[in-house]
Amino acid sequence: MDFSEPKDYLMPYINKYLKDKSEEVRDYGDYWSASSAGMCQRLLVFRRLKLPKVPELNDDFGTAQRNFGIGHAVHGWVQGITKATGISVAQEQELQDETYMIRGHYDDVVKIDGKYILIDYKTVNSKAFGYPKKEMGQLHRMQLGTYLMMLQKDHPKLVDAMIYEFEKDNGRYRFQSIKWDNVLENDVKGFWRALNASWGAYKDYGEIPDCTCHLIDNGWMAKRTKLGKVYNDYFFNNEPCSLEWFARNKENINV
Repeated sequence: MDFSEPKDYLMPYINKYLKDKSEEVRDYGDYWSASSAGMCQRLLVFRRLKLPKVPELNDDFGTAQRNFGIGHAVHGWVQGITKATGISVAQEQELQDETYMIRGHYDDVVKIDGKYILIDYKTVNSKAFGYPKKEMGQLHRMQLGTYLMMLQKDHPKLVDAMIYEFEKDNGRYRFQSIKWDNVLENDVKGFWRALNASWGAYKDYGEIPDCTCHLIDNGWMAKRTKLGKVYNDYFFNNEPCSLEWFARNKENINV
């Protein structure tokens, strides 16, 4: 009788496919990704420079990509329903802003009872879903606000946006909404102006902006989780957006 451990035949092929797909980078060139709205400016400057990620993130690549694939499948499922029911009027269209140099794709725009609503779909695990949310997080608010800003030019009546979060474990969901107003407009435009100024300061003078990860959405990108996991591409020697990591790898960056 063979008591040896069974061989994993399937996952190597799945991981290779996911790795190959991840390397098909959506290169925005001189444009920022709309999905990065609200993030730490140092983090985004490091990404623009193509600073290598810390090794432990590469070691966790397979799990991260499988989670991403599950989220993408949920997106497609919901979008298929909104399209089939006739409420979706546009999906996955690319937007581009020349003033702030932004590109991005939104998930869905629906029309219900005569009202147009921009909708973003997210998936979260059961632990994250269990955290109560009194208001929309900064990153989600700024991302939706950025899409609304870009849509305003051609669709000035589109002022409502919602985020729907689906729990991956059992299908529960929750939603939150925002509206395009003067406060949101000032926050969104102010963020992109500041980011472009920081990029200009780096190119002209080599200045690196401060890391503000600890100030954003309870600082989840500035620390390790209780299980030791990090979500900051450049978390090194217990420092988010590490200057030490930058110094070690600055010969490999791209300006």
